[in-house]
Amino acid sequence: MIEGSADEAPDEAAMAAVGLRYEGPAPADFIVWPENWKTVEVFSAMGTQWNHDSMGRRTGLRYETLPTVLGYSGVKKSARPAVFQGLRVMEQTALECWNKS
Repeated sequence: MIEGSADEAPDEAAMAAVGLRYEGPAPADFIVWPENWKTVEVFSAMGTQWNHDSMGRRTGLRYETLPTVLGYSGVKKSARPAVFQGLRVMEQTALECWNKS
């Protein structure tokens, strides 16, 4: 949709045309504490499982898919409550970031 190199800032007009805003390059890397790694994996795996309102805004994750994702992600049943709580924190934070723009 928007052409250019990953090393250059995208065209602002092109970004605006599709409702996006460039906020600078993504960090080269980041740290995830080992005890949070499964939660990050599950959040990533849930990336296509967002509910949307009538305006197309994300409103939250589809929790009915979570047991399947947890199972295929290899999360032990004893760890699922902690992973779920972490997932809810990540979900809320993502929604707050998306709703700022």
